[in-house]
Amino acid sequence: ELISRIYWYTVEFGLIRDNGILRIYGSGILSSTGESVYCLKSGIPSKRLDYNVEKILDTPYIKDKFQEQYFVIDSCLDLFESLPDIEQGIKKRMDNPALYKKGPDE
Repeated sequence: ELISRIYWYTVEFGLIRDNGILRIYGSGILSSTGESVYCLKSGIPSKRLDYNVEKILDTPYIKDKFQEQYFVIDSCLDLFESLPDIEQGIKKRMDNPALYKKGPDE
């Protein structure tokens, strides 16, 4: 489940900063006109957070409505360089299950 959070908030619902302009790269957003407008234009998703592996691993995702928060990378290199952090974060939660925060859909 933890690795699916990384996937969800990057591949599916990720945003990228391109020369200071917020753009969509997540396929889940791109496939939804409504969520595309919502994540970029609406003041509702007040949580457009900088990419943070620990925060993502602690954030359950929502499958059946627009996301409440989105994680923003500055480049695809951010994802590649975070692989050791992802590995450590998952290991830490597997070694200590009390750190693993389950969501309503999990």
